[in-house]
Amino acid sequence: MKCTNCNAIVDDESVFCSNCGTAIVTEISCKNCQTINSSDSKFCKNCGALLTAAEQESPQSSQMEDNQGDKIILGDDFMITLRELYYEKLSNRVNHFNETEDIHSKVRTMKGATVKTEYETAVKKCFDHLISEAKSCLSRQDINDIKSKRDIFLGEETETFYDLLEKLDAETERIEGEVSSESESIINSAISGVKIGFESDNWMDTAFSFGKHLMNENKAGKKEQKIIEGWEAVYSLALEEIDALWGKMLESFNEIAEEKPIVFDVSEGVFEKYDQENKNPIESIIENNLAFDDSDFYFYSNIPLKKKEGALESYVKLDEDEEIICLYDSTVFGGAKEGICLTDHGIYWKELGEDGNYIPYSDIEKIKVKDDQLFINGFQVESCPCLKELRNTLKEIQNFLNESSEEE
Repeated sequence: MKCTNCNAIVDDESVFCSNCGTAIVTEISCKNCQTINSSDSKFCKNCGALLTAAEQESPQSSQMEDNQGDKIILGDDFMITLRELYYEKLSNRVNHFNETEDIHSKVRTMKGATVKTEYETAVKKCFDHLISEAKSCLSRQDINDIKSKRDIFLGEETETFYDLLEKLDAETERIEGEVSSESESIINSAISGVKIGFESDNWMDTAFSFGKHLMNENKAGKKEQKIIEGWEAVYSLALEEIDALWGKMLESFNEIAEEKPIVFDVSEGVFEKYDQENKNPIESIIENNLAFDDSDFYFYSNIPLKKKEGALESYVKLDEDEEIICLYDSTVFGGAKEGICLTDHGIYWKELGEDGNYIPYSDIEKIKVKDDQLFINGFQVESCPCLKELRNTLKEIQNFLNESSEEE
C-alpha cells in the first residue's frame, strides 16, 4: 500500500506513514458525490470525478475534522504506558550498567551517542502514543502541530542533558586512559621495588622499597578514586536531568491538551499505586523496613558506584536475574568491601578479614539477635546500626515465603 501524500510504500496495517507522518488512506471519499472508493482509485466509480491527492480523504480523516468539537479523555492507563515508553530503554541500560562488573566495560554502557539516540527514540514513542490514542479527535493539522511540539522539545529542552552526555564521554575517556595507566604503573612499581630490594641483599632496602611502593599505590589509588567519583557525579546529574525532562515533557503534553481536543484525567498518585501493585513483595518488605530517612542502607540507583564496585568485587556474586536492592558499607574509608547487601534473592555479608557469606531467603530457618549481634542459621552477620530493623526485615520475608509455600 502507498501513502497518498508522499507515495512511500507502507505496511497494510499502518495508521500513519513512517516517511511523512500522514494518516494512511485506505478508502477515498469523493468530494463531488461522497461515494467511497478504494485507495488506488483515480476516478470516482459513481460520478467519474477525478480523485486527486489533494481531494483524497478517508472516512476516518473526515471524521477527525468533523469531531474537532469532541474531546478524547486520556486516563491512568495512558499515563502508565507513557511512563513505560519513556523509561524502558533507559532502565534496561541502567540495569546492564549495574550488572557489569569491569569498570571500563561498565562506563562504556553509558556511551553518550547511544544514550542520546535511545532517549530521542523514547520521546518520539511518547508523542506517537499521544497521537495514536487521540487520533479520533485530531485533524491532520493537529497531528503536525503535536509533531512540531515534539521537535521543539527535543531541540530546546534537551540541551542540558546532551551537554551532560558529552561530559560523561569525557569522563569515560579519563577512566579508560588514566585509571588503566595508573593500575599498570602500580604493578610495575611493585615489581621493580621488590627486585631492587632483593638485589641489594639488604632487608632494610627491601622494606624501604616495599614501603615506597605502598605509598605510590595509595597515591595512585586516590587519584583513580577521584576520577571514578568525577564520572559518577556527571552520571548522577544525567539521571536527574532525565527525570526533570520527564516533568517538562508532561508540561508540553498539558500545553497540547489546552490547544487540542484532549483531556487528561489522571488519578492522584497513579504511579505510586501502580508501582506498589506490581512490585516484588520482597522488595516492598525491604523498603518498608530499611528505607527510612536516617537509614544507613543505600537503595537502588542511590548506591554510589564506588561502593557497588567494591561489594561486587569483594563478596556479592549476583546470579543473572538477581538485583541489588540495598547495600550497607561497614568499611572506614567507604570502599564497601565489607558490609551487608540485600538482593531480591538473598542476603550477602562480609566482615573484615573474613570470607564473604550468602544465604538465600528461602534457606533462612533461624534468626536471632544476641549481644548486639545478628545470627542467621547460626552464622554471625556483619554488625550494622539498623540491626533490629534488619532482623525484622528478614523475619517478615521468612513469614511471607512460608505463607506463599502453604498457599501453593
